[in-house]
Amino acid sequence: MKACILAAVLIGTVAAAPVWAAPRQLSETEIAVARIQIVDLINRYALIHNTDDPQGYANLFTEDGEFGPLKGRAAILEMAKGEVSKMRAPGITSDEGPYRFGFMRSLIINPVIDIIDATHAKGVSYLQVVVPDLDNGNVPTILFMGTYQDEYRKVGGKWLIAKRVSFGTFANPALGKKLGLGGG
Repeated sequence: MKACILAAVLIGTVAAAPVWAAPRQLSETEIAVARIQIVDLINRYALIHNTDDPQGYANLFTEDGEFGPLKGRAAILEMAKGEVSKMRAPGITSDEGPYRFGFMRSLIINPVIDIIDATHAKGVSYLQVVVPDLDNGNVPTILFMGTYQDEYRKVGGKWLIAKRVSFGTFANPALGKKLGLGGG
């Protein structure tokens, strides 16, 4: 009899365990909001990448963020500073409202985002980099097409890029070299 009472008490205790004992599933609304916020992050990345705001670019990554071989926001900032100078090399810039664009446009399209939990997500998107063909009347030309594979983390209520890996599918290295972007 004592064993039955003890078993009933244990079952009642387990059944009344606090909700925090198991991870809470996100609602469909929470998942949708997280996806919208991450797509906004991706769009801001493309916009800032095309302008002369290296600090803004670096701030889109977590403090320990990674971009390819670069580790940490400070390393990403230094890379971004170098990219701004390259984007000014051909002398083609445009002031459009509050933004000062270089000659390059990064287009990040078709993001697919998987929400893992309230503070972690992963995603994939396509990347196209369009530049002027200097030998052909500055006709917009695709310099690079590839894919980003990302990990995102929510820090201080804001989604940031925790890890970004870029995979190139198609490139025009000769045009990149003419524009001072390397290649050859």
